[in-house]
Amino acid sequence: LKPFCKKCAMEKILIDNNEMTEEAAAKYRKRTTYDWLRKQSIFSDESIKYATFASYIEDEKETIESKKLARHIAGEYLKGASYNTVFYGSVGTGKSHLSMAMLQAVNEHSDSFKRCLFVSTDELMRRIKDSFSNKQSPYTEQAMVERLIKADLLVLDDLGAETGAASTENEATDYTIRTLNAIVNGRMNKPTIFTTNLSSTQLTKMYDKRLMSRMFRGSKGHVIKFENTRDKRTDIDYGF
Repeated sequence: LKPFCKKCAMEKILIDNNEMTEEAAAKYRKRTTYDWLRKQSIFSDESIKYATFASYIEDEKETIESKKLARHIAGEYLKGASYNTVFYGSVGTGKSHLSMAMLQAVNEHSDSFKRCLFVSTDELMRRIKDSFSNKQSPYTEQAMVERLIKADLLVLDDLGAETGAASTENEATDYTIRTLNAIVNGRMNKPTIFTTNLSSTQLTKMYDKRLMSRMFRGSKGHVIKFENTRDKRTDIDYGF
């Protein structure tokens, strides 16, 4: 029989326990930060989940410049920048793709994990309203406002769509404005990326000026416009 050292055995147990504790802590940190982008995001189009800079098609001068600026801003967010960014342009020009690509880049390359979150504004409001009649819903107003405030970097996608308006004459309801105000006010020191099909003039008709001012805080020089890019969704080959 090999000689038994009680002290050595206890030390090994302590080391094993410490390693297990550290591993469990690391998994918890990852689950409550890095995994947010995949598990906590709210998409209206599930294909956006897989959008990256590598898969973004640069086939026009504007798309080349837009990707370059988006990558630059993502790099600044990695360094701790807290200003907001706005993507503006027609449907199908790649706003959601590039905004998600920015999240993916920050999520993958942050030295300490960050909570990155992509949320469709229209889908967010729909789920919150559905929770009114479903007491078991995890998408209550309080829960969702807290989640969006807690995110280190947030994309609010397709701002204005929650009014149900292709017509830009529609005004956001008081409830929508109050909900967005709660989110934006809670994120005053955190960066938010907004995408929208609507101009600032059109958005001003939907929301009050105070909300607009806070949403576009620090966005000067960080507005990515798609004015000439064609709708890439119309390029689909249906095979007939």
